Amino acid sequence: ASLAFSNDGTTLAIASSYMYEMDDTEHPEDGIFIRQVTDAETKPK
Repeated sequence: ASLAFSNDGTTLAIASSYMYEMDDTEHPEDGIFIRQVTDAETKPK
């Protein structure tokens, strides 16, 4: 798994994959998710 913000901080990319913690069992498909984020979601409270 990994995540990264765009240079301007408005886009978040998230990669999700099975890490074989429990050997080669049935697991969810790997995925990449990209979403727009707001200041309210990313700034400290």
